[in-house]
This record gives sequence, C-alpha cells and structure tokens, in this order.
Amino acid sequence: MPLTLVFRKLGAGALQQIQVGASDIVATLAAAHTAWGWLGGLAGVQRLMAALSTVMKKDPFAALKIQSMVIPSATCYMLTSRGMFYFRDESQDAFGGDPLTQTIGLTICALEHECGGSAAVILFIRCIASQLFEDRENFPGLTECLQQQLIDHLPAILNEGASRGFKEIFLRAAAELPQATQRWQFAVETMEGDPGRPEHFELSLLGGLLIWVMEMSPDPYYTRSSLAARNAAYLKVIGYPIGPICVWDGKGSPPEPRPRGVVLVIGGSFDTDTARVRVPVGESDALLKFYYREETVGSMLINALGVKMPLLPESVQEMFVKVQSCIEDTLSFSWDIRPRDSKRSRTHREIVDRDGMTLYSVCEAKTHSRRSSALASRLASVYFPTSAELFAPCYYEVATEHMLRCVQDEKLSELDLVPSVDLAWFRMVTTMIICCVAGSIAQKEFRCLSHTMVIRLRSADWLESVASRIDHTIRNGIPFYDAVILVGIVHAAATTELLELETAQRSKVLGVRHGSNAVIPALLSIMAPTKDGVGIACFDKFIANVSVYPDGSIRGDDGMSADWSPPETRPPNTSWQCVGEPKHGPRDTPMYLGIERTHQSNSPSTVFCARLKGSVAGTASIRRAMCNILRSLKASAACRGCRESQRVINVTPSEWIILGQERWERLSSPLTKEYHLFMPVLEDSSWALFIAGSALDWQVAISYQCLECAATAIEDVQRPSLLCGYGVYPAAAKVICASREQIEHSR
Repeated sequence: MPLTLVFRKLGAGALQQIQVGASDIVATLAAAHTAWGWLGGLAGVQRLMAALSTVMKKDPFAALKIQSMVIPSATCYMLTSRGMFYFRDESQDAFGGDPLTQTIGLTICALEHECGGSAAVILFIRCIASQLFEDRENFPGLTECLQQQLIDHLPAILNEGASRGFKEIFLRAAAELPQATQRWQFAVETMEGDPGRPEHFELSLLGGLLIWVMEMSPDPYYTRSSLAARNAAYLKVIGYPIGPICVWDGKGSPPEPRPRGVVLVIGGSFDTDTARVRVPVGESDALLKFYYREETVGSMLINALGVKMPLLPESVQEMFVKVQSCIEDTLSFSWDIRPRDSKRSRTHREIVDRDGMTLYSVCEAKTHSRRSSALASRLASVYFPTSAELFAPCYYEVATEHMLRCVQDEKLSELDLVPSVDLAWFRMVTTMIICCVAGSIAQKEFRCLSHTMVIRLRSADWLESVASRIDHTIRNGIPFYDAVILVGIVHAAATTELLELETAQRSKVLGVRHGSNAVIPALLSIMAPTKDGVGIACFDKFIANVSVYPDGSIRGDDGMSADWSPPETRPPNTSWQCVGEPKHGPRDTPMYLGIERTHQSNSPSTVFCARLKGSVAGTASIRRAMCNILRSLKASAACRGCRESQRVINVTPSEWIILGQERWERLSSPLTKEYHLFMPVLEDSSWALFIAGSALDWQVAISYQCLECAATAIEDVQRPSLLCGYGVYPAAAKVICASREQIEHSR
C-alpha cells in the first residue's frame, strides 16, 4: 500500500520549511518492513486468508457486530543529525487495510497490552480464531499456520499498534474504570486445582472472558480477575460489543449490567468465571506488564506483588517518595572515562576496552547524610552486600527486627507462603531503590515520562538478577551497557535476560526499545559534541529508525566498514605532510551523518554513517564517539586561556576522505609519530562526531578552545593522534563553563 507521509520537526513546520536528509528518509522507510519495523506484519496472514477463501467464513466477525473504530494515523519519530523529526502516515491502510486483518491486529494489540505477545497470540488462537474457519477438520494445520504467522511477525504488528498510539488509548480506557479494577482482585482460594503461578491463572480467567465474548451471550459476565475486566475495556474500545463494566462486592443481589456487561466480583461466594482456558506459555512469557508514572509507583508495586496484601497504594507511594528523596540527597551519578584496567580479564580488555576507554556511570556519595541504623544496614546488605552503606538510609523507615528475621528466613520464598507483609515491604523498597538508581542515571526527562516494566515480586528472581548487577558494579562505576539495560528494565520493559548475556554481547548494547518506550544514547538525540550528548536519553515515543534485535536491545558496532574510495587520483603520500601552525576554520567539504544499520553485516547493529554526495564515506562507533567527546570536554574544561603553542600537521577533511581505506597506512610517518594531525571542522557537528567515533588505531581529541589543552586528552603518546578543530560555539562554550564550575566546586 502507498504511504502518505508528512514530516515535521518538533516545534517546526512541514517538510518544505525544514531539512530532512534523504538518506534518513530512505533508511527509515526501508526499516518499516523489517523484522523490527511497523508495517506489513499482517501481510502473510492476509495472503493466507486469500488463499483459503473457500474455507473462510464469508464474514467471520459479522455475528459479533464489531464496530469499526477510526484507527489513528501512525506517528513515528526519526533521529537525524539535524534533530528529531516525526512523520505521520495519513493513509487508512492500518493493519493491512482489510477489515479482517484490522480486527486481528487490533485484538492482538489489546491482549498484548498487559499479557505479553506470546500469551496474546495463544489466547487469540484458542479463543477467537475458531470463528475464522469452517470445517477445520478437513483442513488440518490451519490454526497452527495462522499462529506461526502471528508469532513470526508479532514485533511488526505490535510496533504498528505503538506507532498508532494504542498504548495511550488502552491506558485511558483502564483509567476510566472503577478503582477496584486497577489491582489484582482474584481470591487465592479460587486457585485450588489450578496448578501454576498466579499469572497463568489470570490468563486462564481472561481466556474465559474471550469465550463469553465469542458466544455473544446477552447475559453479563462475572469474573474475579481484574485482568479480565481491564481487557474487556481494551476490547470494547476497539469495537467489540461489550457493555458496562462495573464492580460488585458480593453482597446482596448481583448487578446485571446489560447489554453484555462485565462484573468484577471482589467478595462473597458468588459463582464466577464459568469458562477457563489453559494458556500454555513459559514462565518468562507469562509475566505481565505494568504501566506507571512517577506518581503511580505505589499502585504498580502492589500489583507487581501478585498476591493480595493489606496495603494501600497511598502508603506505598509515600514510601517511594521518601526513598527517592534519600537517593537524591545522598548519591550523585555522573559519566566518566575509565582507562584500561590491567586487573580485568584479557577477554574484557579486548572486547570492551579495545581503544583504551569505557564509559561509566560513576556513583559518588554526597556529604549530606541521612539517618540510618544497624538494622537498616543489615537489610540493605541482603541484596547489596558490597554497597550496603549507600542504600541503608532507604530502609531506615521500615527496618524492624521482625522484618530482618522474616527476610533472613524467607528471602527466597513465594509471597503467598509468608503470612507477614514484611517480606512484601522489603521487596517493594528494594525495587524502589532500583527504580530511583535507574532514574538518576538517566537524564532529567525520565521523571516526566510514562514507563513500562515487566516485573514479578511474588518471587525473588527478578530482584536477585537486577539488584546483584547494581551491587556488583556501582562501586567502580556501572559500564554504559549495563546502565542502559538497567534503565531499560525500569522504563522500556526490558527483561533480565539482557543482564545474563555474555560480556561480548552485552557490551554492544546501546539501548532498548519496546513499543513506544525507548532508551538510547543521549548523543543520538543531541547529535552535537557537548556534555548533553554523553549519557542516556529516554523517550515514550515510537522511534522508527533504530534497528532492534529480537530481545529488544539496540546494539552498536565498534568496527569500521570499508570506506569510500573516490575515483580521483590520490596525492603522493607526503606531498601535504609538513609541520606548521594549525589552520583553523570551517571544513572544506560537506558531509551528511546519518544513523543507520551496518551495511556489510547481517546483524542489525546501529552506527553513524557518513555520506559524501550520497555515497558512503565510512561508519563510526556511537560508543567511541561519546567516550572521545567526554574525554575532550574534560581536557578543555581545565583550560585557563593557554597560548596557542602547538605545531601540527594540517589535514583537511577532503584530504582525509581522499585517502580512503588506506589513510592510516598513508599517514604513518616519522612526522605523525612526533606531531598531532589537525583537522579544521569549525562548528560542524557531523564531522566532529564522525571523526570522534571512527578512530580505532589512532587517538582522537576534539579541540573546543586551545589545542594545547585538547592535546592533554591524548593519553598514549606512542600512538598517532588527530586533533579535531571544532572550536567554540555557544552551546560548547556553555558546556565548558559548566564543567569549570564543577571543577571549582569539587576543589
């Protein structure tokens, strides 16, 4: 189907009034139909339905009287070197454009909103797909084929739902329900005879609701599952004929909302959930998703317990505010470069520190102290044995002898097997600490965003994995990739499986994307060599032009692709190599820097891609660029107006490009071992970022003021080096001044 796209920049006008790189548009549209894209997810299903038209019911959903909803236009955000743009697909071909595939796509998105993708597909196949076919007995394998199509293309289906704003639509629908539907409400005693975790039981009750929906019974449906009640609201908003949704405490006569209402029963012994459907999903696939904002953390944590507890959301929220204040008052997080550590394993040095540096989130204790106690310290040491004194004040409000004994005896127990609420409080406070640490690592916008988390506090597994990684790394600095994963777990529904990856794979992680929630390197949103470009940025918008692995991670590539080799005759090796004063000024040739996937690899890794006249001039590492930017900023921040005394070998950007793939060999000479190369790229962020991220065998520093100070960022005098003459422009000057103030304050 043709696309009708309107591009806009945040706060700007239409495409004619702004500049969008053609390569960015092409790369984004190419990503639309990839495994991590947002279009064509139901194309295979559409072809399957067309091929099986003889056994398809003519109008399979006619009996349900589904009302076609006006599907919102897709809004996708695009990261470019000129800022963040967004575009809208104004066409009406959502989910394939066919009413049948639209119903399938909308239903999958509604069920996945809380249940996850695998459970959503199984629920759809077992409870709804039976309405699609006639005489299935004579055509074995139809439903299985449909299920496989949905599983294979599930990310694209869900991404289209995210781009069309269905997360927000479903959240609004849930917010309009009675308050009791916002929490798990089923009684534990109803689980007798139903082995498995509560999540499986909830999914079976949701399956019963779907059976009732498909039977078109005019009678109300009574359930003890708040998950089922909320999903009734999601199905209703996409057009399913569901009436009023209300709550009943089990006293007196039952309400009978008509037509086809749903009643959440929270008391009494009234017979409910007359139909149940077994949903055979694994432990990880049965985890439910929780949506929250900073002001609703208390409610989210109570839901994450997975069992009924005599706890009020207001009390838990109040405790979260105290923990958040404690973390902010006692700890500060900043980004720093750590040189290669000889104590690390050889494997770690080769994989992570190939260029002698790694970006770390460094935690420092502030002088401001908060009350603590021996009990609080002992509680903190349960999950943070090496950093207990950092987090002990967070436990001070809840620390009691009874809680300590309970935690020591029942640390690994399921919550429903422990009669006291102490273990629940302990797990919630520990989760609050994790959320606050992640929020402190991320940029300040984090507190204003909506978040999605896949978490289970009924058992200790989730806390064991996440808290142990924080405790293991916070003393010496949390590596950037671990910091990204931790923030992704709290903000973008990343699973703890990412923390369990081998270092060789984990060290490539640059970000996480799940639907309309994303965690990315801050440099991709700033695209300038400033302090704001070093760190992590979070968004609750669907970012379309980043490549995503099946596990939801965004990974980088620190290698260098083959560079563009122009047809022009190359100059002699040393015709331009002479020592002299640095020739400051603008770059002599324009270059466009895009954010693209690697072109010479099957893996969907994300890199900077430099283009000259439309042709690829090379790729650069995003991680390495951030490292070199921070190292250069730290060197420039110490500048006190030094005199220009550096003698350099001047090389222009055009000469740099002409040297092509052989530049490092051609530049190698006795002069380059004694003098720095200098490349003038005044105020050109694209050139500065490309150079900062492309150096592997050479060292790179960006000059913001004087070359003398920039050269101090070069640590290994035995390796050739290149100074990038970026110069001072207002944003960079502001960063340098801010860095000076920090240095003076630390003294």
